[in-house]
Amino acid sequence: PLILTWEVRRRGEELQITDEGVLRKLARGDTEYVRWSELREVSIVVTQGVNLTEEYFYVLAGTGTSGVLVGPRLATQHDLVSHLNKLPGFDHRGIAAAMSSPVNQRFTLWRAAPLEGEATVIGVDRVGRDHRPEMRLH
Repeated sequence: PLILTWEVRRRGEELQITDEGVLRKLARGDTEYVRWSELREVSIVVTQGVNLTEEYFYVLAGTGTSGVLVGPRLATQHDLVSHLNKLPGFDHRGIAAAMSSPVNQRFTLWRAAPLEGEATVIGVDRVGRDHRPEMRLH
């Protein structure tokens, strides 16, 4: 019954890509939406071996709680990647890296420039000679 429920939900999904943004409607009535102007990050999450019918998902994360999760079937059907390629600096090569990943992993394909007042992630690259982390802005 669980697999049947998943298949019914999957068949009932709709995706709309417009000049304003991306809208995903689920069969049970829920919706996900993100405006292009509020888009902050695009990534692919690989879900190999997690017993889902799809092995990866595009994650379009916006400001606040806005965002859309798009499986490969809908992404291909609506040519999502051609729309994402319009984003300045979009890493289309990262898609191939994600597809060839044998493990569950997240690949960031695009990140918006920080907004004024927005926190910036600082990554720790390695430990220096003085045993303090060397950091660089992402």
